[in-house]
Amino acid sequence: MAVSNISTLGISLQQRSIVLRAQSQIGKVTTEIGTGVKADVARALGSRMGEDVDLRNLMNQYDNYKNSIQIMASRTSIMAEALTKFEDYAVEAFNAIATTANGADSGIIDSIQNAARSALERIMGALNVSSGDRFLFSGVDIEKQPLFTPGQKNPVTGRTPIETIQELIGTPPTDAASAMAAADRIRLAFDGDPSIPAELHFEGTIYNGTPALDAAGNPNPRVRGKTDAETTVEYGIQANDGPFRDILRGLYMIASVDVAAMPKEARDVYVTEAFNSLSKGIQDLRDVHTALGTQQADLDTAMERNELRMRLLNERVVALETVDPYDAQARLTVLQQQLQASLNLTARLATLNISQYMT
Repeated sequence: MAVSNISTLGISLQQRSIVLRAQSQIGKVTTEIGTGVKADVARALGSRMGEDVDLRNLMNQYDNYKNSIQIMASRTSIMAEALTKFEDYAVEAFNAIATTANGADSGIIDSIQNAARSALERIMGALNVSSGDRFLFSGVDIEKQPLFTPGQKNPVTGRTPIETIQELIGTPPTDAASAMAAADRIRLAFDGDPSIPAELHFEGTIYNGTPALDAAGNPNPRVRGKTDAETTVEYGIQANDGPFRDILRGLYMIASVDVAAMPKEARDVYVTEAFNSLSKGIQDLRDVHTALGTQQADLDTAMERNELRMRLLNERVVALETVDPYDAQARLTVLQQQLQASLNLTARLATLNISQYMT
């Protein structure tokens, strides 16, 4: 029976199309076998594609949390190191003042002013530490250096911290009453008491970061970061926190006046007040250390929890997007057989001559 020219040509063209399609499909399956991932995830998942997108969005969120945790861990590590240095410098000065407060000779009395100034200079290096483009003890005003150094002019008040304390002291104390009055004025200034002019307050003259309270008297927000959707870590230690104020107050009291020139009665009261402030600050600083250590431990736990969640999410994504290697190999074998059959048929059709097409 003669073959119709239309049907023969149509079959030939159809087989060529089948060959091209099979070759394309073989290429996709070969890629799937090589990568382990579906060549067309959306087509393969169909109605479950939304689930895949949601999972990947969650993974991106947790990756952002991971970066946030790492940043907070780095900053708290730097802060912990700075606190250790701060405490060491404060303790050295404390020991020098303690010796004097217990009635040491005049030679030691002469030396404690220099010891206090030296401690202050070193303390500024610890608390004015920065990470990247942000100061770590300034509160949310991260661009501001938290503390003016003892001899640094405050551009707003025009005074150095030493000059501020000296103005609060006024005439150097000559007896116990005037010594206590001077110590009280300094304490009130460090506490921000309204009885002391604002330009002599600790905040704004010595401390330059975020104030403890806003204009309405409410606590200002602290530096914080998120470890996941539900958890916020507040790790914003500030150089105006109580322990730092007490330590700085004790040191500035000694550094700003020649205590050796005071009469013994005045000196004993004044130095004891400075000593007590410094002692209280050092004791309370341990609570700051402990709280920061707890936050660091919480960040470590948050990182472990975050990594576990990311692993679980990744496993679900992998289950959706990866191919079964046995199934892929089976599909490849079928496609190769179909391709070979189509090639064989195409080859036979190609042997027909023009007269056969015309019969």
